[in-house]
Amino acid sequence: LADVNPGDGGFVCIPGSHKANFECPTDVRRMERDLGCFKHIPMKAGSAVIFTEALTHGAMPWTADHERRTLLYRYAAGGYVNPPSGNDPAKYAPFMDELTPLQQAIMQPPHNAGRIDMAALIEAEEKASAKN
Repeated sequence: LADVNPGDGGFVCIPGSHKANFECPTDVRRMERDLGCFKHIPMKAGSAVIFTEALTHGAMPWTADHERRTLLYRYAAGGYVNPPSGNDPAKYAPFMDELTPLQQAIMQPPHNAGRIDMAALIEAEEKASAKN
């Protein structure tokens, strides 16, 4: 983990844009026109940024000497999101049988019908861990 300092690039957003009653102009969104509204978010190693997907956000080119590493977690009800194109369960088929039922459930794309009882799987893993 490493700090993200001013000028390093990375995450930027337009503060308050999630409340806007108009669409962000394309040239502003693409950073072709600078209105001075984008804010870069410097962070110390181990920090997290939590924001709504409705916030206009993006990333500036990375200019720091160290590698940029990010984790992206999305939380939403299954009925409100489509699985990202990169999350194809067939990709995990070669090693799916090596995963616990809980790990398999976590790898599933969002869906509505036939929801997996995550609480029961967590409880089962905790019981199995206690036996070991």
